Amino acid sequence: GIEAYCLTASAMLSQPHGRFVVCENWLNNHRVWSGAKEAGLIIESVQPVRGGARKEHNLFAVYVMKKRSEGVEKGGDDEQLDERDVVLPSLVVRDEHGKWTEEYKRVMQTMSIPVV
Repeated sequence: GIEAYCLTASAMLSQPHGRFVVCENWLNNHRVWSGAKEAGLIIESVQPVRGGARKEHNLFAVYVMKKRSEGVEKGGDDEQLDERDVVLPSLVVRDEHGKWTEEYKRVMQTMSIPVV
């Protein structure tokens, strides 16, 4: 599960620049947060993705994490931010009519994928 991925990433990451980026089902969001904490990782950002504008819930999220430094004082840059501070607004893939949203089209263009 995600907990094992977090533990493995923590063991492999270098400080201060190493990052662990992972996608996980939104239903497991709580497991990502607890798995990261148990593995000594700090979640820097969360990009939730919703499949369509008519969907009530997010489908999955992309999480960016870094390894917590040893011996850092509480309140420093290495402390886990509150979930409300790192979760971005949901990226919605399809609008009410089933067409790609402008935001998703920009994501595709950034990845050099032609927008038809």
